[in-house]
Amino acid sequence: MKKVVIPHILMLLFLAAVLLLPKSRPLLRPAGALLIASAVIEALFLFYYLRRCKALQAKDVDGSIRTPDGEAERSRISGSCAIMTFVWAVLLVWELATSVLHLAHPVLVPAPENVFFTFREQGKAMLINVAWSMELLAAGLVIGMVLAVLLGLFCGWNPKLKAFAYPIANVLAPIPAVVFSPYLVALMPTFRSASVLVVILGVFWPQFLGTVNRIGNYGLGAHAAPAHAGHAVPDPASRPDPWHSVRPESHPYHIGSDAEFCGTDGGFPRNGVLRTEQYRVCELCACGRRHHCDRNRGHDPESSGGSGTAETDKMALAV
Repeated sequence: MKKVVIPHILMLLFLAAVLLLPKSRPLLRPAGALLIASAVIEALFLFYYLRRCKALQAKDVDGSIRTPDGEAERSRISGSCAIMTFVWAVLLVWELATSVLHLAHPVLVPAPENVFFTFREQGKAMLINVAWSMELLAAGLVIGMVLAVLLGLFCGWNPKLKAFAYPIANVLAPIPAVVFSPYLVALMPTFRSASVLVVILGVFWPQFLGTVNRIGNYGLGAHAAPAHAGHAVPDPASRPDPWHSVRPESHPYHIGSDAEFCGTDGGFPRNGVLRTEQYRVCELCACGRRHHCDRNRGHDPESSGGSGTAETDKMALAV
């Protein structure tokens, strides 16, 4: 019971900081999106917590005798409470250091109100870019997997072809697919096709090697299969497993992120630049104070109590 009280105390302190404390950082967005996100986080935590408590009561005998399954449930409950304590503590410190006390740099550490307001303001564009990324990733992943498994099966069962292709695949597999992106952009008709090909290459070589290695275990080593009518019977334990042979550097998320930097006009990278040109942050200008400048109006000396020039402005990424 005590473990669930601590995160809720931190949550109340965070909400008090958002709603009651005066703000010193300029150009803060409305806190509505932040409060909605906080409510969603709390609702998900309570749903998980009550579900685990109900499972704990069912696994303990008469609610008093502790069982191994009950101890596992207690560990899950304790872990979820610790996670929520960390989340609310981070949000509280973030709110105090930015919006309330204005200690952090407004670009490097934006206020939580501004961050969560971006999801409300640019939510539609973000969803479109997510769908764009999923389409690119799905196309490259399916094509790469199918080609890798089919060609890997063929090379694995053909010793001469394996002797030719396997050393080449060993050389090309460790090379990140993004290395080939300049050549693919030059050769392919569109940036979109070049991005898909980057995903295909990133998926193909590791899967190809994994398939060839598994096929090589048929009738060999620890997974030796019995012979039937003079032919080796495929052992299910040695079947190709393309998904689990993905290396960390060849994970579809990393490959997709690299592919989208080939020049596509949509996807996850676009979410990071939606607001790049909406605001500028002046460095030390004539007034000697740091302040924001609206891109459309340029430098506003009245907002800082002095005069300055727009030449001192630097474009900065604003969330």
